[in-house]
Amino acid sequence: MRTTALFSCAALLAGMAAMAPGGHFAAAAAADTPAEGKPFTLKHHATGTISKFNYYRVMQAPMSSQKPAHITKEPAYKNSPLYGTLTFGSDDRIPITFALDEDEKGATFYVDSNGNGDLTDDAPPTLWRRQEQPPERRGIAKIWLTYWYDGKATASYGPGKTEEIGVKFYIYSKADLARNKMEPVLLYYRDYYRAGAVEIDGKAYQAALIDDDSDGRYDSPPRSDLRFKGDTLLIDLDGSGKFERSAEAFAVNEPFLVGEKVYEVARIGPAGDALTFRPSDRPATTVRRPVRLPQIGQEPPAIALDATRSLADLKGKVVLIDFWATWCGPCIAELPHVRAAYKRFHKDGFEIVSVSLDDPADAAKVAEFVKKNDMPWLQVHDTAREIGKRYGVTAIPVTYLLGRDGKIIAANLRGEELEAAVAKAVR
Repeated sequence: MRTTALFSCAALLAGMAAMAPGGHFAAAAAADTPAEGKPFTLKHHATGTISKFNYYRVMQAPMSSQKPAHITKEPAYKNSPLYGTLTFGSDDRIPITFALDEDEKGATFYVDSNGNGDLTDDAPPTLWRRQEQPPERRGIAKIWLTYWYDGKATASYGPGKTEEIGVKFYIYSKADLARNKMEPVLLYYRDYYRAGAVEIDGKAYQAALIDDDSDGRYDSPPRSDLRFKGDTLLIDLDGSGKFERSAEAFAVNEPFLVGEKVYEVARIGPAGDALTFRPSDRPATTVRRPVRLPQIGQEPPAIALDATRSLADLKGKVVLIDFWATWCGPCIAELPHVRAAYKRFHKDGFEIVSVSLDDPADAAKVAEFVKKNDMPWLQVHDTAREIGKRYGVTAIPVTYLLGRDGKIIAANLRGEELEAAVAKAVR
């Protein structure tokens, strides 16, 4: 059985859903609900989500030294393997079992991709690529060595209906797990999506579907324990040719505005096919209105820094606004770069405003994290998520760099790009 847990950094602002038998999405229709429109089938793309949409949610699957009962044939391992099982799609009769053989030289991954219980008759075993933290970052980084693998899996939707899907996997080394007293898990996220043309209210739009909990199906319901609001529907409402997540991304179970008219997904198949829309009976005043992202050259929305100071009081300085959370793996991965920029340029008029999107109950946890990880700059805990809403934040990390005139000069800088941009701005 698949048991996954969301582990990473997304905070989509979405509503709740009706549940179909088995716990998946089906729009609940009253007797007088308008009829749904014609079905649309968006084109399946096995890879490309990360490069095209630039965000992900990490899921995790437990691993164990106990061999699954349905595995009948195995290779000759060099070490004691760890096992796990996943299923993708709506047909869970085909489990995909993996075995991990790791030592100090590397990690080898065996996958029973055809689900026949034999780990020797599939694709050749894969040696994962290594990613190591340099010694100077090991004081803050909990994980020093990670193994990565860009894999493929088969999502099954019943007899004769399957799709090949791209999935990115990674694991922490046994040494890191032991040092941090962590249980072994396989971490993974989707790289597949669907995209194509749809018609709403007589007008054509480009749309995309993203399976945000990486289970091979596009009709998953919200789960509060995973910070998951449902799989994502994107609609290019302004015809710009690109999807702006803050204004054009919706959970598939969430009503959305097209102009001043409210629509909803009437039906969606687990494979993302047979997508239909219909007018919703929800009043427009109760539906989340799109928030466009702040643009380069604009002044950003206001932020209260404390009881007496605001973001506007920092004009004259170069300011980095950094949306983050303690539970956001990519945010923490960027922290060494953020700290390095602060220590190098603070004396030259560089300031940082970190806006935490942690839950209100986690204020003490955030304060402890800030102290432990040497973050001496300005800290704001957005407990009501009002700041995030004004900035259109749908996933983190998100950063904005402000020039001395208080206007945005760059956004979403990562790694060494951040230090280079700050160096240029403080001159």
